[in-house]
Amino acid sequence: MPSFCVMTFWKLKDYFTFNMKFKFFISMLSFILLFCFAGCNDDDYSDDIDALKKELEETKASIKTIQDLTSALQNQLFINSYEKTENGYTLKMSDGSTISVTQGQKGEDGIDGENGTNAPTITDINETENALEFVFSDGSVISLPKEEKYDVITFEVTSTFSGLNVELLFSEFSGNYIGYGVSYPYPENLEINWGDGRITRSSKHEYKEAGTYTVTIKAKKIYGLAFQSGNRYSNIDISKCSNIQYLDLSRCEGDMKICNSLNLVEIDGFYDITKLNLENLPNLRCVNIGGSPMAKEFPLESLNIINCPNIEILYIPYTKLTSIDISGLKNLYEFNCNNSSISTIWVWEEFDPTSFDNCLVPEGVEYKVKQ
Repeated sequence: MPSFCVMTFWKLKDYFTFNMKFKFFISMLSFILLFCFAGCNDDDYSDDIDALKKELEETKASIKTIQDLTSALQNQLFINSYEKTENGYTLKMSDGSTISVTQGQKGEDGIDGENGTNAPTITDINETENALEFVFSDGSVISLPKEEKYDVITFEVTSTFSGLNVELLFSEFSGNYIGYGVSYPYPENLEINWGDGRITRSSKHEYKEAGTYTVTIKAKKIYGLAFQSGNRYSNIDISKCSNIQYLDLSRCEGDMKICNSLNLVEIDGFYDITKLNLENLPNLRCVNIGGSPMAKEFPLESLNIINCPNIEILYIPYTKLTSIDISGLKNLYEFNCNNSSISTIWVWEEFDPTSFDNCLVPEGVEYKVKQ
């Protein structure tokens, strides 16, 4: 017999042998499964399915509780009121939402037993004077205040002479977006640490000596802030001021980072800002960093905008910028960078400057789609 036929014969033989073994294996497996199923009744199936459904529902509830509490913490909400239930609390939050919190059961059928769910579950709820603390089975803790938090703003002021040389404004403002003559309520329980050993409730201060001081403003409901007088201000931090809506950076200088303020609507300013970083400002609508056309040079040399998707007006006519990235600003309808050295503007794919109410850019500027 030719070698080719011999090889083919043995391959076929191996194939049929394997096929018969495989069919035998399938037959035996089917018999075993049939035997197992025959030994079970409908009640067993129903109990197993009910148990799985219950565990799935408990897991979903645990995950939702974590999400609700984490979201409240990130959005700087506080507990307006709360009611104790049979196994937890019902929380009414400062934004009007409601969170239902259930404490897990310990023991055989709970989180500490073999039949517990894998999702982190609340093991303890501790009530303190100012907060409710939720302790999870994985060791993490989420604490929500029971009353409104104080707004806190810090900055540095450089005073070049002694005398009445610092004044802060909290109420009356005029802006491109918020409008002219806007009046916000004066902050409640205002307390200002002026950095020279004095703490007052007054928005005006007199430094006895020239120098640079770190100022801390603490109050309930600070809605706006502007700086008066001829001093220079820097290193402004509003990340712990959840209520602020308007910020005037006039008379500010150097590098500015404005971030993590959920309700900020408008930023205005000019003078000597060299670098401006805007980050995580979800409600910011207007950025107006002007400058004087009479100035010998325009100071703004860097502008970074990260996660500020709702900006509608970007007014930066006098800068040193050579390029700018506006690809994340899809709600933009007014844009002015006309008197600058900008040659490249990074945009989104459907960008159309003709759809803007106002779009003033340097002649010959090139639009490039940000990948």
